[in-house]
Formats: sequence, structure tokens, C-alpha cells
Amino acid sequence: KLTIANSDLLAAIPQGEKADVVVANLVTNAVLALLPTLPPYLREGGTLIASGIIDERIDEVRRAAAAVGFTWVDEQFRSGWYAVQMKR
Repeated sequence: KLTIANSDLLAAIPQGEKADVVVANLVTNAVLALLPTLPPYLREGGTLIASGIIDERIDEVRRAAAAVGFTWVDEQFRSGWYAVQMKR
């Protein structure tokens, strides 16, 4: 089953529903805002793919992700921007 939602962060996701994968193309501030609110919406072992992270702030995103229990899996860097993959 595949559900696709276009939303202001998690506003369109029904309470209690959990995803296997969340993909977010956001600016760094929005990624930082999303991270602490995402765990209740992402299954244990689920994947977050986030892009739009400016290179100067990647370490800030790493720390914020670790603080809420995400494990860094992979990252891609192009033209000053990162895309990252994390597991819950």
C-alpha cells in the first residue's frame, strides 16, 4: 500500500498512522523542526530521506538526528547541498 501526502511537515498525516519511509525536500531549518516530531509517525526501523540541507549546517542536523534516536545511514553532497538517509 502506498500513500502519498503533500503537507506542511506532518499536518496531513492522521494521528497514529506510521510510515515505513518519509521523504522530505526541505530547507535546513524545516528539517531541524521535523526531526523531533517525526518518530511517532515513522515505524521503528523506518527510513527518513531528507534533502535541502546546506553544507554549513550538516553537523547541526547530525546532532539533532542523533538526539532523537536516528541512525545516520548515508549522505550525498552536490553543489553545496546534502541529501541524507537515516533510520529510526
